Amino acid sequence: MLFTAFISLFWISCTSVDKRIEASAHLFSSYPPEVQADLRQGKIALGYDMKMVEIAKGEPTYVNIRQSEEGETTIWRYMQLRQYTKSVPVYDTGPPGARWANITETEEFEVLRVEFRNGQVSSFEQIQ
Repeated sequence: MLFTAFISLFWISCTSVDKRIEASAHLFSSYPPEVQADLRQGKIALGYDMKMVEIAKGEPTYVNIRQSEEGETTIWRYMQLRQYTKSVPVYDTGPPGARWANITETEEFEVLRVEFRNGQVSSFEQIQ
């Protein structure tokens, strides 16, 4: 079942890249073959522009702007959700001692951060 879920997630991911390529077909066809290959695989590289990153990775979850002495940096942050269940003690006025309850929590975590200077990727960080 886990394998099936992985394959489904992989298929959805590929389909999304294909749809983004299709939506930007004219622009995509203007890129060199090695860049096209990277984008099809969801890969990015230093120097890629925002549209290339959008084709490869999709729209960012968050966009931040940082101002510094060096100028303006646009930061794209890609997030995912994870769920986990934990047991916590529950105390009440009933029999002595604690009972345990399972609580499922969801948290958002960053998986990719891409920084742009002058409209091009100046750095990126894949978070494991």
